[in-house]
Amino acid sequence: MMNKSNNAAVLGEGAFGTAIACLLADCGMSVHLWCYDPNVVHKIHEARVNERYMPGVCLVERIRPTADLESALAGKELVFIATPVEHLRSVLEKALPSYREEQVWVVLSKGIERESLMLPTQVVEDVFGENCKIAVMSGPSFAYEVGCKQYTQVMVAARTVELTTFLDELITAEYFGTEPSEDMIGIQMCAAYKNVIALGMGMLQGAGLGENARALFFTKALHEMAGLVDAIGGDMQTVGSLAGVGDLVLTAYGTQSRNVMLGIKIGKGERLADIKTASPLLPEGVNTAYALHEFIQDADLGVTLVQVIYGILEGKNSPVDLANACMEQ
Repeated sequence: MMNKSNNAAVLGEGAFGTAIACLLADCGMSVHLWCYDPNVVHKIHEARVNERYMPGVCLVERIRPTADLESALAGKELVFIATPVEHLRSVLEKALPSYREEQVWVVLSKGIERESLMLPTQVVEDVFGENCKIAVMSGPSFAYEVGCKQYTQVMVAARTVELTTFLDELITAEYFGTEPSEDMIGIQMCAAYKNVIALGMGMLQGAGLGENARALFFTKALHEMAGLVDAIGGDMQTVGSLAGVGDLVLTAYGTQSRNVMLGIKIGKGERLADIKTASPLLPEGVNTAYALHEFIQDADLGVTLVQVIYGILEGKNSPVDLANACMEQ
């Protein structure tokens, strides 16, 4: 049996990495928060706030920021990785010299690696080897609300029931809970695809196509999500869970969704290239849309809503085409 850990590392100083660091500290752990940007480390040390990614949320003394990856991982039994999927492999490769087989790596990143079309846990296994203790945690959880200790529940799944149970019992606070699952694959596909659906919801809203069209798209996309989960070997029941429809509802309708906000801009006629020039840090849905487009082509799944959204990002389709695609399904 695994022993309860009192120390952990969180890799990624973004909003969700910071929120999870706060949660783990509330669970009684000492947390090293690895930050890519040394300036973020300095600001947290100075004011105990991650002003760039989570302003207004105090980081307790048990959270120790560092820009030294080796130091962050030293002696840690639990590692939570919250870096964007497009940077996941490079961070893992830098962490490889500090990796130990007894460590548990909990993946928080959502998406699909464009070059390999791998899910995040598959990337971790590809870098660390098949003996790596891997888990995934996902569900309806806007980072700022977790950081503000608002009621949240997510799903956790690992390779073994023992590890899933360990994490389910370990990661709990008055405001935060987990629900165990056996479907690592399905959880990750839902987590990836929901961001693309959120882009589509924003595109329809930005184009002024109405609430009816958004509800139509949401429903058709939910069916498509189930097909993708099935195609990749996941459990379609996961689609109806917190990690599926729960996270989808939050991301597609929540007022804090960066994917929806980007979709609105595109729906109003802004070009993705211009948006990226003004703000290079795009939400994960963009990278995932391109990766899913390739995955769907490789798997020969036919014409899907993802492909229409990909076409909109490329300037080849319009939100009207997306609404028409829903009508034709």
